[in-house]
Amino acid sequence: MSGKTVKLKGWQPQQPPPLDEAADMRQIVVETVFALHQESRLPLRLFACDLQQIYTRAQSKVRKLRDRELWRWKYRGKRTWDRRANEAASKRHGAKIVAVSSGLYRPNPSLWYMKEK
Repeated sequence: MSGKTVKLKGWQPQQPPPLDEAADMRQIVVETVFALHQESRLPLRLFACDLQQIYTRAQSKVRKLRDRELWRWKYRGKRTWDRRANEAASKRHGAKIVAVSSGLYRPNPSLWYMKEK
């Protein structure tokens, strides 16, 4: 038995967002993780937020931006936002946040602590 998914005629794969939209989404993800950390009042080493927390807060922020006509992008689902969180934690995009474990993130400690030589 094949594990191949059966697709309806006309099915199209979801395309990634344009580069500028993805950058805007990553920025909201980073701001969200930083805000959740600040609100938690936990030391950085003890803090972690999950993808659901990030998505919920990001959607709230996007709604407010859309109401003020400052967000021009279409609605994106949770998995698209999850991917932007993964990207925001990559060196390629500056790694302002880091993955603590699968699906858990915190602000990048290297932004606060000096690296010892």
